[in-house]
Amino acid sequence: MMIPRLLAAVLALTSTASAAAAPKPPQSGVGLGCKSEPSAQFLSESKINALAEDSTVEVQAPAPIVVDTYIHIVAAGKDITDGWVSQTVVNAQVAALNKAYAPWNISFKLLGTDWTVNQTWADDLDSMAMKAALRKGTYKTLNIYFQRTIMGGTASGFTYFPMSGPPVKGSYWFNADGAQVQTLTMPGGAPPGWWPMQGMIAVHEIGHWFGLYHTFQGNSCDGAGDMIKDTPQESAPATGCAKPSDSCPSLKGVDPVNNYMDYSGEGCWTQFTKGQAKRMRTNWKIYRKKY
Repeated sequence: MMIPRLLAAVLALTSTASAAAAPKPPQSGVGLGCKSEPSAQFLSESKINALAEDSTVEVQAPAPIVVDTYIHIVAAGKDITDGWVSQTVVNAQVAALNKAYAPWNISFKLLGTDWTVNQTWADDLDSMAMKAALRKGTYKTLNIYFQRTIMGGTASGFTYFPMSGPPVKGSYWFNADGAQVQTLTMPGGAPPGWWPMQGMIAVHEIGHWFGLYHTFQGNSCDGAGDMIKDTPQESAPATGCAKPSDSCPSLKGVDPVNNYMDYSGEGCWTQFTKGQAKRMRTNWKIYRKKY
C-alpha cells in the first residue's frame, strides 16, 4: 500500500532577467509545478472527511487554533547569498503567516529559531538527515526549514500532507513532516531579477500542511477537484491574475486566481475560502490536534 503522502507545492522560481536588468514582479505561473500527487488513501480519507464536514453545522465562532512553530534556517554560510537571514526576517515571515491565516482564527506561535551551517543540507541534498537532527515538538508542531536551494534549484518549496496515526515519534514519516521553503522567498528576499518577496510561498506550503489541495487538483473539469465546494473547479494552474480565465466554463465560477492554493503567486494571492478554513480545522482535529 502506498504510504499516504504528498510532496505538495513544488513551486519553481525561474527568471530570464539578468542581474543588470530592472527587477520584475513575480510572474507567477512561469515555471511553477508540482512533482507529486496525494496517494489514493489520502484522497479516500479526504472524501470521507468532506462528507462528515458537510453534515456539521457551525453555531458559533470556531475556537482559535494556535500552532506551535519552530523555524530552522539552514545555510551554506553566514551570508545572504548562502541562505543566512536574521531573526528580523524570521519575525517578518511569521507575521506574514499570521496575517494570512488570521481571518480564520488560526495563528502561529514561534517557539524558537535555530541556524545551521551545512552546505549539503542547505542545498537539499540530504533532507531526511537534516530533519532528523533539527525537528522539534510533536505531530501538531509545525517545523519550517528555510534552505538556500530546494530540489536542485527547481523548486521553492514542498510539504508533506498529514498522515493518519500519526507516525511514531522519531520514525521516518514523523521526521519527514513539515515544510521546506527556499530562503529567498521570505519577506524581502529577491530571487535574481525579481521584486522583493512577501513570504507568501510559506503561506501556500502551510496550507498543504493543514491538508489543503491545490485549487486545480486533478487538472480536470471532471471529478472532485480540491473537494471544497466554494473553490471553483479549475483544470490547470493559473499563471497570473490580471485577466482571470475560466478553465471550466461549464461549471460555476471563474478560476480562483486570488486563492493561496493556486499557482497565481504573490502578486495575486489574498485569500482562503470559508470552505478551505473549515477543511483546515477538520484536518487539524483529525490528524494533529490530539498528537
